[in-house]
Amino acid sequence: MSVLEKIRSRAGLLVGIIGVALLVFILQSALESGNFSLEIPIPLLEK
Repeated sequence: MSVLEKIRSRAGLLVGIIGVALLVFILQSALESGNFSLEIPIPLLEK
């Protein structure tokens, strides 16, 4: 039971690590495919 309590006490840290890993994976995939751009499309700026 103490193992489950330790995991629960660090749930936020685990979620953060998984979130960062997912973000890195998505950015890596987008950069490798060449379809990644940080620029805002012009039609969105004209509204």
